[in-house]
Amino acid sequence: MNSKKQNRGHLLDLMKHTREEISKEIMTELSEQQKKMAREDRYPYGGLWLKLSEIKALQKKLKWKHIVILPELLFLFGFILTLSYGIYRLMIWQLFPR
Repeated sequence: MNSKKQNRGHLLDLMKHTREEISKEIMTELSEQQKKMAREDRYPYGGLWLKLSEIKALQKKLKWKHIVILPELLFLFGFILTLSYGIYRLMIWQLFPR
């Protein structure tokens, strides 16, 4: 019974040690990649390594997408109001004939 507990403890220690080693390796690789990209003047943006000029161009495109959303919402709001009013008038005309 005692040997099973010792084996479990040894296995848990081994797993913990392995996890720490893997974490250290990953951190080392990420650090090296970050240093390499910094030498190339690339920065992380949206999951990609881009140069500042590319980042600025991408931000301008995204800004225009946000600007386009407002007129789309206004049009949709107007369309829904017009459609609702049309359906209301149709119901009045059909349900309450003169």
